[in-house]
Amino acid sequence: MTETRRAGVIGHPVGHSLSPVIHNAAFSKLGIDAEYAALDAPTEEDALEIMRRLHDGRTLGFNVTMPYKWLAFSICDDSDEAARAVGGVNTL
Repeated sequence: MTETRRAGVIGHPVGHSLSPVIHNAAFSKLGIDAEYAALDAPTEEDALEIMRRLHDGRTLGFNVTMPYKWLAFSICDDSDEAARAVGGVNTL
């Protein structure tokens, strides 16, 4: 039996995001055993903790929205020229 993979969007606020509805519908249609969630992080510390927890081998990836794009960039192992130019990333 395989474990359900995880994905999500991290930010504050994110409760209004339609991303979980869109991504979960796509996972279902494609037969992918995964769940996409909105992960609210009221503080930078909360956001970092969520990002660290998601670096566990079960996570497909996650999007980062405001105000944490620069924070996500700061923990990247690698980045491209565009990310370095703006000092932020949207997807990990």
